[in-house]
Amino acid sequence: MGYDIGLILPAHNEEERIIHVLDSITTTFTPEIENAPTLEILPILIDSCSDDSTYDTMYWQVFARQILGTIGRVEIKRVKEKGLAFALKTGFEEALSIFTRCYHILKADVDSDLTEVMKTFVPAVIFDPAFVVSKRKREFLTDHPEYSREQQYEKTRWEDIANVMKTEYPNWDLDPSTCGTQLIRYDVAMKLLKDERFQNYDRPWGLDFLTALLAPELAGWQISLGGVPSFAVMDLDGTFDPGRRPLEKIQSQYDTYLEIIAMLKGKEPQELSHLYRENP
Repeated sequence: MGYDIGLILPAHNEEERIIHVLDSITTTFTPEIENAPTLEILPILIDSCSDDSTYDTMYWQVFARQILGTIGRVEIKRVKEKGLAFALKTGFEEALSIFTRCYHILKADVDSDLTEVMKTFVPAVIFDPAFVVSKRKREFLTDHPEYSREQQYEKTRWEDIANVMKTEYPNWDLDPSTCGTQLIRYDVAMKLLKDERFQNYDRPWGLDFLTALLAPELAGWQISLGGVPSFAVMDLDGTFDPGRRPLEKIQSQYDTYLEIIAMLKGKEPQELSHLYRENP
């Protein structure tokens, strides 16, 4: 049996959010497009070595919903290695296995508005795109009474990495910090899984960004059904919780983004230093 979409939701220490996410999960979806078919969805929940009750909450909440008949098949996996990169790769492997065979992969974050994600991204499946990625408007709370320092720092880093992207990838309007929702066609996902740069990636974050840069390279720029571009950036509503973004995490993330660009371009991060302030 095949599924139209494998919905991958990686989570680490998300016991408080996961119930809200499960309330939004569906195993079928009919896009609001004339004569659109009902799409079959396989949710794949991945617990990334959580220290709290995320996995148990996933398991029992899904079990309860299945007993009530409000949801169909859901895969729940637990990875032993910390880091969302390991969870994502596990989700890819599950979605692409011969036992599930998902023709598209939709990856989303547990802190996203899943209802909005489904409404925005799922209808694109009808046009069979190779790769679609999210972009959200960033608002930095530089006057926040508690997080103003962290927010000002991130605003500076965000501007720096935007300059790097404009120089190194002028035709790909990506924001590394908001590209966490992605729709990936089966053939592109298979190429990603076989690519050493994807397989060997072991950082705690940044795999979303690496995926968004690798996908066009591996699949080439194509035209899909109806003349629609096969690679696209789609605006997605959403907010950021500054309390979940300490200074150390922000610094590590943006340094990782720079290293990913440098790696793919065959450069050293220092070679991009004229576009990136070392100590904002």
